[in-house]
Amino acid sequence: MAKNKPSIILFSLAGLLYLVSALTENEYLALLTKPIIIPAIFVYYFIESRGKINNLFVFSLFSFFVGDMLYLVNIKDYYLLGLVIYLSPYLIVLGFLIQDIINLLKRKTINKSDLSFLIILFFLVYLMISLLNVLDTESDEEFVYFLLFGVELVLMGVFATLLYVNENSRVNFFLIISVSLFIISDIFFILNKNLFPLLIFKIGNVSSQIISYYFYTRYFIEKQKQLK
Repeated sequence: MAKNKPSIILFSLAGLLYLVSALTENEYLALLTKPIIIPAIFVYYFIESRGKINNLFVFSLFSFFVGDMLYLVNIKDYYLLGLVIYLSPYLIVLGFLIQDIINLLKRKTINKSDLSFLIILFFLVYLMISLLNVLDTESDEEFVYFLLFGVELVLMGVFATLLYVNENSRVNFFLIISVSLFIISDIFFILNKNLFPLLIFKIGNVSSQIISYYFYTRYFIEKQKQLK
């Protein structure tokens, strides 16, 4: 843990200062701190995995980083491009979840009497439809991207719940937390960008996004340990 402390401290400090920049609307502080967040968590992952990195996981972090930087530079000019880029890491997460479910089925039988995942499915589908109905999108293309995001997040939420309910492990704990934060972050982003541009929505988006990177990384670190 001692080797990881500098990267975690740097990640936490950069995340906190970026949150302050969002609160104060300080663009210079945002430009200084946000580019540090994902590289710092990548260093943490690299040390924990002892250099044995997973290319897909690293690509997902890289995609998050590129999307973050585009929106940091100019969200108006790169808005649609950023949406496309953010779709790719969620596809990778979905791939990891499907892999986890396949591995779970090899180890045990799914508890068919527990309907938690169905409750989550109906809730997330209802939430997705409700948001899409009230959103003021600027084009059909933007609406399609939001629809794709919604489908990805619904599937991620259902799969993560299914895994956690059937196997309460550290891997699945970090997984369900990270997926929940992905959903919360995107909801706040949509509300702030396409409904009401309120500071509380921006803070909700920024804070949940930063924390999601930590739990997503912890999930994959534990996943690699489990596979060994």
